[in-house]
Amino acid sequence: MSADIFPLVPALLLMVAGLLYIFPGMLIENRRIFGYLSIGVLIIATILTLLTFNAYVKYTSYLSGLSVSPFSQFFSLVFLTVSLFVCIASLNSIKRNEDEYYFLILLSTLGMMVVAMSEDLIILFIGFELASLATYALAGFEKKSELSVEAAIKYFIFGGFSSALMLYGISLIYGFAGGVEIERIVNVAGNNFYSMLGLVLIVAGIGFKSALVPFHMWAPDTYHGSPTMVSAFLASGSKKMSFAAFFKILILMAISMKLEMYLLMAVLAVVTMTLGNLSALVQESVKRMLAYSSIAHAGYIAMAYAIFAFSGIEMAIAGGLLHVVSHAIATVGAFVAVAYVGGFILDRQESYFGLGRRSPLMALSFSVILLSLAGIPPTLGFYSKFVLFLTAIEAKLLWLAIVALINSALSLYYYSKVIMNMYWKETTSKFESEFINIKEKTILLVVVISAVLLIVLGVVASPLTEWSITASKTIFGQKMLAGV
Repeated sequence: MSADIFPLVPALLLMVAGLLYIFPGMLIENRRIFGYLSIGVLIIATILTLLTFNAYVKYTSYLSGLSVSPFSQFFSLVFLTVSLFVCIASLNSIKRNEDEYYFLILLSTLGMMVVAMSEDLIILFIGFELASLATYALAGFEKKSELSVEAAIKYFIFGGFSSALMLYGISLIYGFAGGVEIERIVNVAGNNFYSMLGLVLIVAGIGFKSALVPFHMWAPDTYHGSPTMVSAFLASGSKKMSFAAFFKILILMAISMKLEMYLLMAVLAVVTMTLGNLSALVQESVKRMLAYSSIAHAGYIAMAYAIFAFSGIEMAIAGGLLHVVSHAIATVGAFVAVAYVGGFILDRQESYFGLGRRSPLMALSFSVILLSLAGIPPTLGFYSKFVLFLTAIEAKLLWLAIVALINSALSLYYYSKVIMNMYWKETTSKFESEFINIKEKTILLVVVISAVLLIVLGVVASPLTEWSITASKTIFGQKMLAGV
């Protein structure tokens, strides 16, 4: 095997495994085996991605438009880890059509990896659509649930609209630049009406998929109505794919077009985190609270774009990447915990009462995850926010750091409310969890591993920080941020 092709093996492995599920699934009676096969495939793909983390290969010929770099490998590791956790947790909650379910998981993960590896706008768009089409079906996987069907329809309509915006923006930039290669656009694009309009449309299209305000309307209903394992996948994986595209497109074009993008992104970041946190404060459903919390965290990550566009500080991008990891791990663990406690589709506040006595390990792990989302030390969530806020101060954007800090403090209220319910409220009714067998250890395993990772990576943050810095220096290829 050519050394140049080896970094693509994880993506090829997912593609082949997913395609092989289609026909055997109609013949095999015990389809749970597809869950175990998917876990094995994802573990192998993760190991291979780790082995090729520092690879830099720009492909030509029939693979033109793809490249492998530490940046793409960084996001691929996030996508693979999230998918692995979701597959492990789904072993007990998916009781039918397992072949289709795991096929869609692998297909969507493949699309996310293609977005991270894309070098031109068409390949990026194809990756987006590959991932999105699979997640549309996943959102409506529980066909007998009206909420699940409603979630899928809303997601599909808004997703189609965002794709149209993004594709129109790409066409405008192609008409001006004469190509879709990002490197070519960087070299020829300038500050003019058409390139600005194309950029705004692409930002709007990706903004829908990343649930930035005012493009967030679909997210709460979709996360709330989807099967909880699918909600975990959407919030932790699909949304992070959008940020990979943001890092590739927005920062590159802001540099090449010499646009004052920082103000636009700073306003988007502030409005997103503020509206997300204020909306989360009044939610009775923990699942819906996590949906709005996910919107708020999109605002924190968007800070990285504003800080970099204003100052060119490379560490801002590394901070954004760190928060991508911390939020992905915490969110997948939180939604899986909701599935364990609250149910497959809906959750009730009362379900969490007395969880500290019923399942001490689950309550402790869930508490650690919520504290990480709130940014409490010594978790990874605290460290990633610390890096982002510190770079904002270093960039002379003190007002942005203060607003983010106030929002982070505000979020502590609704996270701590769940923790109080688990430890200080008494159970008022017999505990029942819809479709979930609480004796199933795989769900508990995912939550515990998520909590442990958040603490370990928060205490021993140097390796992850070095990976983030390395990834941030290869967004634009080997030239990177030189001269910025």
